[in-house]
Amino acid sequence: MRFHPQEMRNLGKAIETEMLDLFKKARYKLNDKPREVQPEVYTMLCISAALVYTQVIEWADQDLMEKGKVAIDFNNRMQDAAKNDEEAERASAIRKVQG
Repeated sequence: MRFHPQEMRNLGKAIETEMLDLFKKARYKLNDKPREVQPEVYTMLCISAALVYTQVIEWADQDLMEKGKVAIDFNNRMQDAAKNDEEAERASAIRKVQG
């Protein structure tokens, strides 16, 4: 089996870029209207619902940040794998045949 280090690098970078962009857009939408709505919607009669609502919004925001870290970590691992493959290829190349 042969790997192509540059393709591995490109894939890792593309995944990181696309995922971080999606998570950024999701966080923007999450932190825009949903956070503005909470004070207007809930009254003292629904204080427990208001508390749960704010906790869910915060949890979702934190989850998106964690997913961004996973995308960055995946890219880093792909870059390391590409580097290791290149180093292994160089180390295993036959340099001189003794006869």
